[in-house]
Amino acid sequence: MSLGNVLRDECRWEESLVNYQAALKLKPDLSKAHRGMGNLMRDIHRGEESLAAFERARSIDPHDHDLILDHAHAKLFVGDFIGGFRDYEARWGSKEMKVRLFDVPRWDGSPAPGKTVMVHGEQGFGDNIQFVRFVGEAARRAGKLMLEVRGPLISLFRTLDFGVPVEIVEQGRERPAFDLEMPMMSLPMAFGTAIDTVPPPAHFNIAPERVAAWRERLSKTGLKVGLIWQGNPKARADQGRSPPLSELAPLMDVPGVTFVSLQKSDGLEQIDGTPFAGKMIVPGQALGDFAETAAVISSCTATLHLAASLGVPVFGMLKYHADWRWLNEREDSPWYPSLRLFRQQTVFDWRSVIDPLKAALVERAEKQ
Repeated sequence: MSLGNVLRDECRWEESLVNYQAALKLKPDLSKAHRGMGNLMRDIHRGEESLAAFERARSIDPHDHDLILDHAHAKLFVGDFIGGFRDYEARWGSKEMKVRLFDVPRWDGSPAPGKTVMVHGEQGFGDNIQFVRFVGEAARRAGKLMLEVRGPLISLFRTLDFGVPVEIVEQGRERPAFDLEMPMMSLPMAFGTAIDTVPPPAHFNIAPERVAAWRERLSKTGLKVGLIWQGNPKARADQGRSPPLSELAPLMDVPGVTFVSLQKSDGLEQIDGTPFAGKMIVPGQALGDFAETAAVISSCTATLHLAASLGVPVFGMLKYHADWRWLNEREDSPWYPSLRLFRQQTVFDWRSVIDPLKAALVERAEKQ
């Protein structure tokens, strides 16, 4: 079975399919083969077949948390947010996540007057930015709401107006006492969120002086486009997600556009030696924290989530087998109204992303 998984990870999907089929011919009740088939079908955009394979796998082994988590991803991928977020709770028993233990009960999302609820961020910065939209509703149901996130998000999240008071504390530091706890990405499950009831993105109120300072610094005429090409290279999700900067060369020919690198560190090494290095403004470390970003063309990174939350036009570049949150073969997103998605048409083929994206950028620059 490991060979089928290795082939799938290498995007050798036809060979992977043959391997899974051979395994199931020998052992029709091998849950791992059905699970592998489910993941493969999801990767090649065959959502209904993916769900069927996972159902079969779970009928054989109903208690495997890693299997349930993969099934959750498949449900979310086809837009079943109710079932998907319910099964997504299996992440805490899976190999993917390390559970944080607290000496208070898990909150179920029901009204908790007189109780202090601590909602804590999890996983990547982009996940926190995407799911902080649910914190306002949590605060309305709690007596008091405390939001715990990692340091680089503190300044940004303190610009949010949740409609009710929310105390924001830094993860890893001493915090006040609380009565109940809830991981941030469990909130849509607790609130019964469906694909058509996703709340709007959190609205960040960026300090006017920061905006003015960057407007002066980026005072060139024409359309200014923030550019992100490299996500966290240490993240498992970065496999195949981040296009090499060299692949974006055709964009540099669009007239009337100034590109601003929004890479703070990772990916900057790719600029040296590129023939278009002089066409980009590169602030680097001057970008500071997340509260500095405005408009962006991005791969699937935290900066995409931030820019799309700000409501600015965003073009997102996605690999062929993209993350579940971008659903199956859609150009739009229920998470971000201002986001337009450009997807690889075949695996590894960034040109199938760049060509239509360039055309869209030309059209936008002409309207500037």
